[in-house]
Amino acid sequence: MPTITDFIPIYTAVAVAAVLAVTAVVFRLLTYPGAIVAAATVVLAAVFWGYAGILIYIAPFILNAVFGFVGKKRRQAEEKFHAHTGKRGVRQVICNGAPALIMMGIAFFTRLEVFYVAAAAAVAEGFADSEAGDFGMAFGGKTVNILTFKECERGLSGGVSVVGTVAALVAVAVTALLPIPFSGYGWATFGAVVAGGFLGVMLDSALGASVQALYRCPECGTLTEKAYCHAETQLIRGYKRLDNNAVNIISSFSGAVIAGGIAALILYL
Repeated sequence: MPTITDFIPIYTAVAVAAVLAVTAVVFRLLTYPGAIVAAATVVLAAVFWGYAGILIYIAPFILNAVFGFVGKKRRQAEEKFHAHTGKRGVRQVICNGAPALIMMGIAFFTRLEVFYVAAAAAVAEGFADSEAGDFGMAFGGKTVNILTFKECERGLSGGVSVVGTVAALVAVAVTALLPIPFSGYGWATFGAVVAGGFLGVMLDSALGASVQALYRCPECGTLTEKAYCHAETQLIRGYKRLDNNAVNIISSFSGAVIAGGIAALILYL
């Protein structure tokens, strides 16, 4: 029969999620509905993975919020490209949090370690993608298209820089470390999380440079992912339904699958 100690991680998750949800709304990081969904995600993560589930969502969220202020003024010029800046809503929270939560749920019911590895990689990919964008736009210097290696404007999806790539790798490694003290997976599969998360970020850039929707403003010629100059922008590349949110969820799931596959080879062969 479950005892009170079995539910302590859940109680902790409820308290922490409530505080962070309120903080996120106050500092305009999330919309009200987005904050509610984010809080529910953290509580479910505690159910599926205990303290590891709480930490792997909360720590990247806090770090992302802190690093989001790094070079904020220097990034403002590049933010013209993106359709979803400022407060994040329900769709963005789900796209960033659902892949990992699904993997945690599968791991909880199957007790297979590879799915915890996959969950960590999914979170790592999302966090690393954000940090690559933040540091790359603020301090990245020369930015090139990941597929053609031709120089492109900073902030444009599919563009990569040395600083952004290093930031992504560091963010993936930090995320991969978080669950280890609370079990779920160990050092043997740490590398699988790093590999899956980092390759997921690279895939995100590749999709951003190829099939993600890209528009041009007919009035000023600016490339963008949103309406610009109050004019109806013209699709010049990719597919309308493949916006940044769609690419994020594809990349996150892909990173999870890669990490899970590598972990399976390590653990079961």
